[in-house]
Amino acid sequence: MLCGVFFAPHPPILLPAIGKGEEKKASLTLSGFSELNRLAAEWSPDAVVCLTPHGPMFEDSLCIMDFEPYTGGLQDFGFQSDLSWPLNIPLHDQVGPAFHDAGIPFVHLDPPKARRYRQQPLLDHGAAVPLTLIPALRHKPLLCLTPGFVPRRTLYRAGAVLAGLLEKSPQRILVLASGDLAHSHPGGVYPAAPEGPEFDRQLEEAFRSGNRSALLDMPEDFIRKAAQCAVNPFAVALGVLDGKDAPFQVYSREAPYGVGYMTASALPGAGSVPSLLYSREKSGDPYVSLARAAVRSWVLNQAAPDLGRLDLSPDEMDALTRRRAGAFVSLHLDGALRGCIGTIQATQPSLSKEIIYCARQSCSADPRFDPVQAGELDALEIKVDILGDPEPVAGPEHLDARRYGVIVQKGAQRGLLLPDLEGVDTVEEQLDIARRKAGIPPEADVDLFRFEVERHG
Repeated sequence: MLCGVFFAPHPPILLPAIGKGEEKKASLTLSGFSELNRLAAEWSPDAVVCLTPHGPMFEDSLCIMDFEPYTGGLQDFGFQSDLSWPLNIPLHDQVGPAFHDAGIPFVHLDPPKARRYRQQPLLDHGAAVPLTLIPALRHKPLLCLTPGFVPRRTLYRAGAVLAGLLEKSPQRILVLASGDLAHSHPGGVYPAAPEGPEFDRQLEEAFRSGNRSALLDMPEDFIRKAAQCAVNPFAVALGVLDGKDAPFQVYSREAPYGVGYMTASALPGAGSVPSLLYSREKSGDPYVSLARAAVRSWVLNQAAPDLGRLDLSPDEMDALTRRRAGAFVSLHLDGALRGCIGTIQATQPSLSKEIIYCARQSCSADPRFDPVQAGELDALEIKVDILGDPEPVAGPEHLDARRYGVIVQKGAQRGLLLPDLEGVDTVEEQLDIARRKAGIPPEADVDLFRFEVERHG
């Protein structure tokens, strides 16, 4: 079971053997670590999961460090430590399959593989510093993960997957998320930027108020200018707490060397709060409900859904079964496209069968993506577009990228683009993308068609 979550920085200078007196400038942070150590002794975890931003990092995958035991990590700072932590083998053996089933990209990194990547099979300072500064966690079985440069919402979902394993574990497990806040405070070795202090202020405020979505909603440019290393490990840790009533406590925040440090904890209670992942699962829209049922039924059973179990009103059932139209079903996961297949005009006897067909193809046959896995189902965002009949137009002046979808056609070559897509703001962009999808050269004469869309989801 999950016994709690710690959020802590990792400056090596806090260790007296390295700081040689300079650590006293971070007295608030040291006091915060003392509080974390007190809690660790009180909670008495059997094992620890450490999330660090400075171990082996991959562009598109989390990294599970398969080191037995975990040692070192501070030699580059002139500090030799004989501390070690055994690998938590039971949890290690479960986390990879769980990530796989949920479609979470990950890499197992054992010592031979680490050396091939020119990495030492040692703890990095992001893990070694807080583990050393919290004596109550020394020698506990450990599983160390690095979040890599994976999108925040995927990392949050990875935390939720990890939470499912912790809930079933007979061990009492503490999650330690290691991360320094902004490196762009005045007076440091990094260029100062106003986003640095503001980032730290917003993050502390979010923790104190329990606003868990604040970190996920921060603009990328703002995070980049803050120059921090906390967002990704903290995103995983917040995912571990998804849906759980877990009050946050902040013990310290300061920036003594031009870098922000915060210590905090979260202790899960027996209650629950709305999930940031799965609240979208319930939809009152019959078209989206049908598409979701079709995806789920196909992924789990390779079968069509039973319309009778969707609790549709007679009017909704009529709209789905007596109407015919082309449709597109698009799947999104963690804010990114996960599959999209559609038909320009009706190909099935009814709109319900059209949506079921497109949903099945989107989750299993979009050539750009692997088939959707069962573990991804609850987090999928699903949209359904019902296409109006295409009408020919004389030229681009009759198009509107927000209102109309477009079809470009030259002989048997035909490309379609839906309206009002993110990043497609002009008719010229719309036509260019549609031409490229059809393989039609930019200079070729084409027939143009426009259509309107009824959008659901």
